[in-house]
Amino acid sequence: MKKNSKFIFFWLPYDVKYTYETFLTAFYLAINKFPVEESIHIGHPSLFDSVPQHLPKNWLSAYQCDLPSQNDLDTLHKIVWDETLFQPLELALKSKNLVWREILCNVYQPLQEKFEKNLKELLIHEDISAIILWSNCPSIVKAAEKFNIPVIHNEMGPLRDPVYLPTCYFDFSGVNGHTEAEARYNNMLPEQDAYPLLGRAALQSLFTKGVKPLRRHDEFDAGVPLQVEDDSNIIAFSNGFNNHELITFVKNHYETWLLRKHPYGHIDYKEATEEANTLSPQEFIALCKKIVTVNSSMGFEAYLMGKPAQILGDSPFKFIDINAPDFVKQLRFCLLNYLVPFAWLFNKEYYLWRLRRPTEKEIAEKHLEYYIQIKHNWTKDNFNFSRLNTELENIYQRNLNLQFVENEKYWLEKNQQLANELESLSATSSARIKKLSNENKQIKQELLTCKTQNDNYYHELWRHQHTLSLIYKSKSWRITAPLRAINAINFSSVRFRALKSLDAQPVKKILKKIIAVPAFRNIAIKIAHKTGSYAKLKALYLRIHQPAAQPIVHVSEPEIISRDTLTNIKKIKILRKKRGNS
Repeated sequence: MKKNSKFIFFWLPYDVKYTYETFLTAFYLAINKFPVEESIHIGHPSLFDSVPQHLPKNWLSAYQCDLPSQNDLDTLHKIVWDETLFQPLELALKSKNLVWREILCNVYQPLQEKFEKNLKELLIHEDISAIILWSNCPSIVKAAEKFNIPVIHNEMGPLRDPVYLPTCYFDFSGVNGHTEAEARYNNMLPEQDAYPLLGRAALQSLFTKGVKPLRRHDEFDAGVPLQVEDDSNIIAFSNGFNNHELITFVKNHYETWLLRKHPYGHIDYKEATEEANTLSPQEFIALCKKIVTVNSSMGFEAYLMGKPAQILGDSPFKFIDINAPDFVKQLRFCLLNYLVPFAWLFNKEYYLWRLRRPTEKEIAEKHLEYYIQIKHNWTKDNFNFSRLNTELENIYQRNLNLQFVENEKYWLEKNQQLANELESLSATSSARIKKLSNENKQIKQELLTCKTQNDNYYHELWRHQHTLSLIYKSKSWRITAPLRAINAINFSSVRFRALKSLDAQPVKKILKKIIAVPAFRNIAIKIAHKTGSYAKLKALYLRIHQPAAQPIVHVSEPEIISRDTLTNIKKIKILRKKRGNS
């Protein structure tokens, strides 16, 4: 009985980065692109659940794929693992990221043994063509070696939409770290270099989708692209570097540098500028004389643009040396041999073809033919590939010229727009200036009026002050000073209460003599009435001057004096005249 040939997709059944959704996008792409009936998926139960509600329907639209239906998930040939396998490791290391690093870098015996057990059971009825991993896992590789089953490592490539023709990794050894890139390059025979005349400018022309002129160059000694803090590149393949160590390294080795935060980074760095994050990757690289990175894909982009890069961590491109005579050959190998068109990720026919171990020349030709056709619609039937380098460089230069023309047109239009705005602002400003001038005249007139009024008030105030000065110097004012002083006394105050109990004989005698004079007494009464202090003075008078039991004259208000009283007053005056007292 012939066995069915199948591929095993192993999705690590552990919540790396503290979530079970880390591999969700790759898993959904595999379901879309790889025949379901020819695949076996091993993973955590949550991976095979319904599509999470928070994912939008267009989640995979950038890859021209749809989210799987429930039927797609239910019909999968799947083997479910739970996370209990990793509990001893987590108990020892405490951190899930440290557990992930251990799994990425070393063999974990329980994982290897469990996978071997699954393989034995599957091989009874199935023929396993290959095992596909989305990240390194030495435990799976070691188990597969016992059964002579190849392991394919896949991941998103360094060149991605929309700036470049998208690529992906396809590596039988590892991805990001422990890759086969350098070994394959060193083992490639000279005759296997399919397109030795294809230069860097031609390669940049081929892989770059939109060519834009770059106006700013080499303003900083080093460009520092940071990476996602919990990415496998940093956790497992950084040679001890992280973003903080990278920043410290650059500060100590370069005079000027430009820092760029990763769009999906979890931490804000004070050294990162807002300007750097608004630049495109090409603009950022052009601004810097050199790119210094742990193992960011921007290091490879720098090579493509002809800029040096210092890669401190592990990377498939670390062997590239921009100063070496074979720099272009190294770059060409990585682009045409090592990296794979993204359209062929999880493509069964391509995977089977690679399992047949084609030569490096065959790989480069297959990849290049795809890129040329998808970019320029050229094939061997309608294009002479011996002219490929020249044509690609010419296209690059023409695109640059077109971009310069378009940019010049744009800036001319922008300049005209600004000139129109300036003219409009000038007209508006003139009208406003005229309006403000009129308002200024009106304010000046109002100010003059106010000044005149102020002068009038000043003169009037002077007249009043002069009048008061004359009053204060008058004889009547000086004579009535004692009365004003008495009127100012607060009867409720402590001082006045002391005055009411006054027994000083000299004071009493003086007051009696003053009051005894009719002229003074009449003046005092009139002033007291006018100033409203009559009641107080009367009370004071009665205190000082003890009246007889039956006074001859009753001191009272003029308006309430009776006719008899008036007659008596006249008689008293006549008697006083006869005595000589008047």
